Amino acid sequence: MKTIEKTTSTYEGKVNNIISAEDFYYKTNTEDIGNNLVEGDLTFLKFNHNGKTLLVCDRNVKNRISWDMLNERNLVFGKMITIDNIKYKVRLLTSNEWDKLIVKHTPLDSDSHWKNMYSWCQNVYSINFLKRYYSSGLAPRVLCAYSTVSYFIYTTSSYLTTISGSRPCLEIL
Repeated sequence: MKTIEKTTSTYEGKVNNIISAEDFYYKTNTEDIGNNLVEGDLTFLKFNHNGKTLLVCDRNVKNRISWDMLNERNLVFGKMITIDNIKYKVRLLTSNEWDKLIVKHTPLDSDSHWKNMYSWCQNVYSINFLKRYYSSGLAPRVLCAYSTVSYFIYTTSSYLTTISGSRPCLEIL
């Protein structure tokens, strides 16, 4: 018997003055990779998702950054940082979280700034024929948005371009 997992999520609004972009780049050791897209304070979208508080940046903070580069710095699945004595896990959203949070609650580009920019997600895109195609171990990774909020593509983890980037999620611990 299959169990259906119920997900609950609510959008609680925008949050500012948590951390500046410059401090974020320093704390996550990303000053020297990719292009910085944001200066000054970062703005986050606050969600309560399955009992966790997630602060998702309202836009990509870097472009010309690959999934591999983020993973080398533990920013795909989670790196612990402290901001004002509060512990966070910095990570990427999963594509499921993208759908449940961004697509459902903040679908307008004016809220979540997704237009003409892909955002990396944690996921491997897995379909049997793709597994055979990527048998060399280069599992395709998911990028969300660009032309519509619910659009996604998959590509190699080393993909590097000005139209793809990282949108950090701060999970409050």
